Amino acid sequence: MILRESTVTFIYRAAMASRAHHVWIQCEALTLLAEIAPESFLLALHHRLTNPEQDDDIFVRRRAVRLLGAHAEFHKAAEDLIPQIINDPSISVRQGIAEALGMMLASESADEDFNLWQWYKRLVTSDQSAQVRAAAIFTARRMVVSDSMATRVADLLSEVIQNEQDVLALKAALTTAVDAIELLYSDNLDDQAVAVLVHFGDGRQ
Repeated sequence: MILRESTVTFIYRAAMASRAHHVWIQCEALTLLAEIAPESFLLALHHRLTNPEQDDDIFVRRRAVRLLGAHAEFHKAAEDLIPQIINDPSISVRQGIAEALGMMLASESADEDFNLWQWYKRLVTSDQSAQVRAAAIFTARRMVVSDSMATRVADLLSEVIQNEQDVLALKAALTTAVDAIELLYSDNLDDQAVAVLVHFGDGRQ
């Protein structure tokens, strides 16, 4: 679908403006930009996530991070935003970046991206909100895409199970551990599943 330049400009301005349009128009404008104008989307993404406002703006920022996670083609270009997003004042937005990081770390190239893992781990272990920590933990289930990532996930879940004091986050870790192992078995990755089980056993000694 080819849109007129004036139409794309209107969509871009709607995505950038926090006051001129209803919040859901802003959200849908961001969604459209991600599909039709990648460079404009990245500009709008940077603007909205580095200039957080109050009230309904959290819905726009949450949509922005969700789109970031869902579109693999934007992952590398937007990595410089992640340190700021994980410190967003909104719990909802930080939960959103936890989910986005889960999508990023589920990619085949994630093994080599040390920064992504460190940002993700910070949300799991250090975020002040148990809701954010739990949301981040739940995303670990999709990360067991390789032996090295399965080991990282097992290490992290073991750490959380041993140290987490909040019931919500602890339950998330236990549930995610079971889900990850069942997922590996269902994908016929028995060796990885056994390795994770053994890893948990070693961690309890």
